[in-house]
Amino acid sequence: MSNGDKSYLEIKVTFIHILVLLVAIILIGIFLFSLGYKAGKSSIKDPTESSKLAENFQKPEEIKIVKEKPVKTKDKKKSGIIEEEKMFNQKSLKKTTPKKEEIKSKTIKREPYYSIQVGAFSLFYNAKKYSEKFGKLGFQTEILSTIKNNKKLFRVRVGNFKNLQDAKREKQKLENMEKKKFTIERSD
Repeated sequence: MSNGDKSYLEIKVTFIHILVLLVAIILIGIFLFSLGYKAGKSSIKDPTESSKLAENFQKPEEIKIVKEKPVKTKDKKKSGIIEEEKMFNQKSLKKTTPKKEEIKSKTIKREPYYSIQVGAFSLFYNAKKYSEKFGKLGFQTEILSTIKNNKKLFRVRVGNFKNLQDAKREKQKLENMEKKKFTIERSD
């Protein structure tokens, strides 16, 4: 066999080659660690600044959540319910930070009522979409979150009935309309 007949490449690795490669990897690791350490150290210039940031995150914010009944009109397609809801939500969900002396705790006693649970979703987006479907039909809707089997669920409920008989009648209408079975839930 002559030198031209070889179809493979032969590489010889010695102990020195392996040692140089390991030293290079260690040096690169030390360099990257020092860069990260310096970046972390320079991000906190003043130790008291981090405690000021922590205080800002602990201040409570007042968020108003308002249930509303949709506006009923004769022509539901051109009713503008969606535009009114968007405008209302933009106004009512503005965050304000009250002063310490303005923060007061109130206990609100609600009357028990019945509502019809029409669905439960793992994604808020799907619950919101389903809620809007019933809102367009003229129903008062609400989305409640709960944790069941270590999973967060968003329950969509329709109506606010004072007695069980009214809730049963409306449930029957909804089941006939949607061709699905729903449950009546009591909220205390």
